[in-house]
Amino acid sequence: MISSLFHLARTARVGFVLAREGALALVDPSVLPPLARGLIRIGRVIERREAGTSATRLAAALTRLGPSYVKFGQFLATRPDVRPCRTGCRPSRWRRPAPSSRPPMAGRSSRSSPPSASRWPPPRLLRSTAPG
Repeated sequence: MISSLFHLARTARVGFVLAREGALALVDPSVLPPLARGLIRIGRVIERREAGTSATRLAAALTRLGPSYVKFGQFLATRPDVRPCRTGCRPSRWRRPAPSSRPPMAGRSSRSSPPSASRWPPPRLLRSTAPG
């Protein structure tokens, strides 16, 4: 029972953040059932008016929700069937270069391949072990 309340509270927080940042403006209410249309209307009342374009609104909402939601947004940004181009064709705002775990070696650029890379065997295709 308590876990259900916890999940309900977390879902309500996500809905509030999406509404506050104006990300609900991306939803087409004509395809929703009447109860969901009412919730979208209520959510649109509390949205920030100066939030910007739809892409910046969604990016701000996902960033505010945390890294898991940002990763989910990155996944959605790679799917043209889920994300139409009108919501922003540039998910580069969410991409950050990964920090290097090793310091660069003297005399070599940090992007060069390791010296042993030329000795690796060519890749082989493996057969599936699934029946059928």
